[in-house]
Amino acid sequence: MLILMFQVLSTDVNASLVNGMSQFKGSLRVDSDMHNNEQKTLVSVIVPSRQEVAYIGNCLKALIRQTYGLENLEIIVVDGMSADGTREIIAEYARLHKEIKLFDNKLKTTPIAMNIGIKQAKGTYIARVDAHTKPSDNFIEQCVKVINSTDAEVVGGPIETIGEGFWGKQIAYVLSSVFGVGQSFRTMDSCSGYVDTLAFGLYKREVLEKAGPHDEKLTRGQDWDINQRIIANGGRIYLDSSIRSVWYCANNPIKFIIKSFLDGYWIAAIFEKRSFRHLAPFFYLLSFVGLALVCYWRRHGLGPWRYVYFPFWSYALLYVMVAFFYSLGMAKRTGWHAVIVGPFLYASFHFSRGLGTLYGLLSGMWLKY
Repeated sequence: MLILMFQVLSTDVNASLVNGMSQFKGSLRVDSDMHNNEQKTLVSVIVPSRQEVAYIGNCLKALIRQTYGLENLEIIVVDGMSADGTREIIAEYARLHKEIKLFDNKLKTTPIAMNIGIKQAKGTYIARVDAHTKPSDNFIEQCVKVINSTDAEVVGGPIETIGEGFWGKQIAYVLSSVFGVGQSFRTMDSCSGYVDTLAFGLYKREVLEKAGPHDEKLTRGQDWDINQRIIANGGRIYLDSSIRSVWYCANNPIKFIIKSFLDGYWIAAIFEKRSFRHLAPFFYLLSFVGLALVCYWRRHGLGPWRYVYFPFWSYALLYVMVAFFYSLGMAKRTGWHAVIVGPFLYASFHFSRGLGTLYGLLSGMWLKY
């Protein structure tokens, strides 16, 4: 029950190449009058990508429109050999804008993409912006302003999660609620302060060099890992509400559950470094496994276990009530159907993520990394 309360407090797009290209033709070049020609500190923006035909165009367009000035940026796109038309879109943007450079990532994982990008980067500051993301027009400008006005070595902001279609909107709400993910950069919409991690941050170059390369064995969770190494070296991470970006979530419940399981599985790889909120789904799963065992023992009259029968059922009822309560908030935004699908999505998210962590621990993931 305490674990649950801590958690409360603390598309799939199948676009074809033709559709992907037609979405962006005619709008690839951005008017240079939009930018401030003042010479500023160079910022290298690394964009890991793979099979992002539906999103890469909007991501690059948002980076080109940065109020910081395109001439003060180098945009390094490291693509994992995409075969869906993503590379063609990147190449066309790079042809029109010399600030955009395309590099190959033959091993196709994000940490390798980041290491390739950092090696190629020339900027004083290095930012990460995933291809599935659309930063605000003043994203880089605000990052530089905040990092120069605080004693932080890494800065970033809250992320607005957006989904498309019926399921996408429901999933986006789950990933944006305190009950879903706890207090994090996904839910701290109007707050600013020092945090233990964030996504899509701007880093001082020397801080990344001191922390060392991204762990290429970590297919997921590499951003958390690098941020924890920075903190261990005495660095500070600052989340500022003026730094805004949008992240597009899965629009399919099956893929949402699979991703949650895989995220949980990789949590086990760096289990000892994780904060409690990341482990809450794991403990939630253990609690319900315990509930099932207690019910079995109670049914067979195994003595002292009958005294914990009621507390476990109370825990289960509390979870259902809280899930239903948050689903009411979801219903106000997405329709009355959320009252039905909301509890299912919350439970599926927590259960699959917790199951992934359990499987990772049992398979010895924590011994390999």
